[in-house]
Amino acid sequence: MNKPAKLSDIKDAIEIIMDESSSYLNVKTGEVVMITDEEMNSGPKTYNLVLVLTGFSGPTGHIEDALFEAGCNDALLSFRDNSPYLEFDRMAINIEEAILSAIKDVVSANIGARVLHVELEDSIIASEITGRISVPVKSPAKNVTGKHVL
Repeated sequence: MNKPAKLSDIKDAIEIIMDESSSYLNVKTGEVVMITDEEMNSGPKTYNLVLVLTGFSGPTGHIEDALFEAGCNDALLSFRDNSPYLEFDRMAINIEEAILSAIKDVVSANIGARVLHVELEDSIIASEITGRISVPVKSPAKNVTGKHVL
């Protein structure tokens, strides 16, 4: 025979589960689906980053088209003191993947652009990433150094 459960034990267990997950109702089946916070946060995220470039000084339709066709369709080409930069909203699993894929797309555009450095909004993340990839990562307050890295 089954042992009776205490209502307080069931209540405590439900509260723990509720703190670490969310429940959703499938209106077609009537089933309640529970998704943990870990499952919710495991997918790609959008990272805002800026690649400061060199190799050209003004916008042309050719440059913009080549960047778009190379995969930079999530970036806006702009100029700061005649220095070109691309501001990306790049979806990736992590910030390193976002940076490296953006750089790869710029290089594959074959427009002669080189990445001077990467700017991130969060200076804490920037300092953590700098040691793990071969491109200087800076916060936006830093100036363009003119050092060619690619």
